[in-house]
Amino acid sequence: MQRLTPLITTALILSMSQNLSHANEIHEINDCSYLKNANSESEKEIFNFLYPPGKGIRPSTHTFSLAQACTSRTKNLDTLKKEVELCLKNFPPVACEFKAALLKRQTLEVDYLLKEASTFKKIALEQAQQQKMERERAQQEASLKERMADIEAKKAAQTALVNHQEKMQEALKEQCVNEAPILREHDQNIMTQWKADLDDFKQAVSSGKNRYAAHLYQSKLKGVPDKSKLMIASDSNDACFQFDEYNKLEDMILAQLKNTQSSFETAMPDFIKIKNYISEKEQDELQEKKLTLTDTKVCKAATAAMFGRSPSIMNVTSRGKIHFVSYIRPSDNTKWQIKCYLDKNKIIWASANPDSSGRWRTQHVEYGDPVITYSIDNSGTTVTINEDFSDSVVTHSYSIAEL
Repeated sequence: MQRLTPLITTALILSMSQNLSHANEIHEINDCSYLKNANSESEKEIFNFLYPPGKGIRPSTHTFSLAQACTSRTKNLDTLKKEVELCLKNFPPVACEFKAALLKRQTLEVDYLLKEASTFKKIALEQAQQQKMERERAQQEASLKERMADIEAKKAAQTALVNHQEKMQEALKEQCVNEAPILREHDQNIMTQWKADLDDFKQAVSSGKNRYAAHLYQSKLKGVPDKSKLMIASDSNDACFQFDEYNKLEDMILAQLKNTQSSFETAMPDFIKIKNYISEKEQDELQEKKLTLTDTKVCKAATAAMFGRSPSIMNVTSRGKIHFVSYIRPSDNTKWQIKCYLDKNKIIWASANPDSSGRWRTQHVEYGDPVITYSIDNSGTTVTINEDFSDSVVTHSYSIAEL
């Protein structure tokens, strides 16, 4: 028996070394932290395994930590194993039995602790996975709920818009229906007055009173159809035309206008003659407007040249052939004004301020008033103002489009 003891001891040590390697391969030291999840019953069971009751000194359960015990024992195994291997190299196996027994005991404890830790790790991972799935499910439900709420909100907004449009449509229809008789009465009055003026026009034509006939045509008869249609388009909402009441009214007015226009044209033996007279009169009026327009621009350019101001700040009003040019002086915000008229190519002017007015500047010899003249280039796009001071001439040019 004594001869077998070293062999048994060596075999025992090798077996414990294999167990240690197996424990380290299956479990990890980091798993020790999961022992914190042990309940009181499991913790008591593990504590009794490590420190069996009635066998040696046991630590206080209040200060004992399973995780720390697992970590310290696992870390200690490699050191203990090396000590046993070193002992076997230098001493007989019998001398290493105590360390071997200690290694065996600690290997069993570490294996037990890591297995328990692995169990709690598995439980913790399953719980974490379950919590993750619950969170994802909650997020999906919240997202679905949010989408459904958004859809419901859009439906509610669309319904509210449709209801509002229907109410507005009903209100518009009521308004249109109420306005229709007023428009009908207005346009019928136009028709009645137009027919009376047309009779006067026919009589004037038959009597040879061409000037009076032209006056009637220009002031009362011309453009009456447009006036009637404008009444409907401008004084009522365009949407009213979708209602039958307005369509009937428009058809009635157009029919009356067509019939009246037809009788108007057939009742005029001298219609072409009157038309030509009117055309010539319109051309004369247009030419007069063009001249007046040119006069105002020339006076505006002359004011800008004489007083060194920009034409853009000036306003022009006319009374016959006299034109009043005014502007606000930027330096003190006061108003200045002159009056002006054209005598061939000369510009005659005088001050016409609100609180004072001056003489016409025509005294070229007595007072030394400069002679102000103007000219317009062949293209009609530029006006040139000349100020002749007897000893010198100052010239300014302006684009007519900017005046």
